[in-house]
Amino acid sequence: MTRHLLARGAGGEETSTVGALRPRPTPEVPLSPSVRPAAVPAALVALLTLPAAAVAGELQAVSSLSSTCDPSTTGTVLSGPGVDTPLVAALAAGSSAVTIDGVRVGAGEVLWAPLPARAGTERPFAVSCPETAGDTRYEIRLHPIPALPTSYVGAVGSDAVSTLPFTLTRPATVVADVVTEDGAVTVDGAPVDSATPVAVRLGTRSGTGTVTIARRDGFPIWEARLRALPATVSNLRFPSPFTNATPRAIGSVDLDEPSRLEVTVLPPTGELVVARPLAPTDLPAGTVPVAWDGRNLRGIATPDGSYRVRVRSEDATGRRTEVLAPVTLDRTGPAVTAGRVSVTLPQSVQLFAEDLQSGVAEVRVAVPASAGGSARTITAVQTAPSPTTPGTPQPRLRITVPAPDGGWRAGRHPLTVTAVDRVGSTSTRTLTVDAVEVQGGVCGRALAATAALVSSRVRDALASTREGRGRDAARVYRIAAVRCVDLDRDGTREMAVLLRSRRAGAVTPLVVFRVSPQGTYAPRVISTRHALRGIAARGRTVRGTTTRGRVVTVRAAGRDLVLRVR
Repeated sequence: MTRHLLARGAGGEETSTVGALRPRPTPEVPLSPSVRPAAVPAALVALLTLPAAAVAGELQAVSSLSSTCDPSTTGTVLSGPGVDTPLVAALAAGSSAVTIDGVRVGAGEVLWAPLPARAGTERPFAVSCPETAGDTRYEIRLHPIPALPTSYVGAVGSDAVSTLPFTLTRPATVVADVVTEDGAVTVDGAPVDSATPVAVRLGTRSGTGTVTIARRDGFPIWEARLRALPATVSNLRFPSPFTNATPRAIGSVDLDEPSRLEVTVLPPTGELVVARPLAPTDLPAGTVPVAWDGRNLRGIATPDGSYRVRVRSEDATGRRTEVLAPVTLDRTGPAVTAGRVSVTLPQSVQLFAEDLQSGVAEVRVAVPASAGGSARTITAVQTAPSPTTPGTPQPRLRITVPAPDGGWRAGRHPLTVTAVDRVGSTSTRTLTVDAVEVQGGVCGRALAATAALVSSRVRDALASTREGRGRDAARVYRIAAVRCVDLDRDGTREMAVLLRSRRAGAVTPLVVFRVSPQGTYAPRVISTRHALRGIAARGRTVRGTTTRGRVVTVRAAGRDLVLRVR
């Protein structure tokens, strides 16, 4: 038995014809030996009708039989082999009312027809329709109906109003979206009984709207509001950033129903395929892991950076879904750089770690016993959250290495720095702390011959770094000594000018001049005490950029040490 749900277009035209269940004539079996047989009546037709009282968006299936018996007679439904429940017949539209099994039925009325479960079997039954000329019995055999499929046929009309992708619940939800030639939405099958009607929910992938449902005779009986169907793919879980050195799951996708799934990796812009973690594959509903080894189509490792994961799916009825998820590939550990040496006693050393992709999680610094005291490890953990806005820089992590007990020892001390980012990528770098004792004397003929120039530059540097606090801020210092410091151990000499204040108890800053091959000087004003922190900071801007690290003088046991980290 086939039931049809017809869609009426915007102009009210019917978009389909309806197939019918037609009787198979059998030899006449008179119900009364005194009445001669009459002609075979018209075919019985089974239609799917929709009561106006149905819940919004859900339509109840109702079965009926229409008969064209003579309106002046009374019809009777007979039970036959395989008929577990009597069927109720009703007149077709245009006929007069008749009485069937004592129930008077008006023309065009439809009654509930409890039908037995008959999937896959034939159910013969007989209907007698008394005619004015006599009684005739006709036997109608229901042809085998296959077991209810897991998907049902739906149709999409050319008019947006009559677009009817729909789902059918029995009891699980399956999605149907198939274009047919006549534009009809067809439901194959029937309810098992009146207590379990077929529920049809209408929906559309392209938006919302209304559609009018009509019976075969064109009478509109329901106007349904269409609502968007859910996507086949949901709950994309692709942690960003992630790291992949070997094939491993970089994320997962939830399939709401069996689908053909394809996953590709794309660059930040454009459609050029970088890799295919998952080629088109038929998969059941559920969670699907996606693995990628971080390599491109040629098997070469892709660079760290931002990518897009495109997930495409297509279910059994042709419904397609495409979604994108941003991801970041990060296989490189944080970059470690040397910071400044503190301007207070005892001198501490600052280091920085930065990771552009995923951010720094932890930094560990191993300090050897040769620096002073015992060997130790300093650890810093990132507490700042990772930014959620795309394009926002990741916070860097600063770690401070305090001076050993008793101060830094003169010499070169390696610091082993290990930095870990948020996805587990690790980097290790060794920085060196040079504690160099300042030697007396001059740094060569060029500097000795230009003592006046040195003094002038010292005064200019101090004047340019003053903060204007006090009327004699630029006149309180004088050159106390000129000493040579070999910081690079490669023949490059730097001159340290120790300044002393005329005021009692004043601090002693250190001005370091770097001598360029052209004989020019770049002053760097660095203080040894907290009181001159401002001058030290401004002095660093005066000297400009440098690749030689930070320098500070250390007053310890009557000798001057210059501390430098590189």
